Formats: sequence, C-alpha cells, structure tokens
Amino acid sequence: MTHDLGVMLPYNIGSVLGWFGAPVLLPAAVSVVYFWQSPPVQSLRDRLLISAHGVLISVSYLGAMFVGARHASSELLAAPFVLLLVLAIALMQLAIRRFRGPRRVHLLQIVNVVCLGWTFFIGGMVITGEGL
Repeated sequence: MTHDLGVMLPYNIGSVLGWFGAPVLLPAAVSVVYFWQSPPVQSLRDRLLISAHGVLISVSYLGAMFVGARHASSELLAAPFVLLLVLAIALMQLAIRRFRGPRRVHLLQIVNVVCLGWTFFIGGMVITGEGL
C-alpha cells in the first residue's frame, strides 16, 4: 500500500513487528532489564552506562530508517553508523564487566548480538543506499 508521499506503508502487524519489533523493541527491552536488575547500590551513572547498549542499537536502527525515509542515504554516513555500532559493542562489554546483578541476565546479550547484526545488515544498506 502506497501513501500519497510515495512511501510504502506496512499493511499488517507482522511486517511492522518484523521490521521494527526485533531491531528496535528487543534491544531496548534488554536495556530495561539490565537497568532494573542492577542493584541500587550501583550509582545511577553506572546503571545507565550498563544498560545503554540496547538503546544505542535501537537508536542506530531508527536513525538509519529515518535517513532512508528522508531519501538522504549516502555512503558518507557509513562510517558514523558503524562507529555507533562499535560503541554499542563496547557498551555490551562494559555491561558484562561492571554489571553486579544476576549473571543470567547476560544471556540477553545473545538477543543484542542478533539485533546488532540485523541493524548492521539492514541499517547499513538503508543508510548508504546500497542494496543487495
């Protein structure tokens, strides 16, 4: 279904969840779990840093989709996009080292790695304008 602006609109909830559920909602949910499971004895700054990785993945994906929707894709945006994803990986490592809550929470990093891969693949194509 095409809108007046020529933008393809999702026509069912499955496509919305497929494009935005995994790469946006899941990493953000992982960040929320990390924040909630961090003991209150940790400083607020530490708790925010420990839980920032998923939000950064979500923001990176949404940013790529915004650039694509605005038809502003450019190969010049590839380096900053990859830098954001590398920062997300660094924050994931920081979370694993500094998190003082239950260790089983780290299993959620599997979700983040999958969503990070999806964001790199799809978001990278969208942000550069280079498809398969």
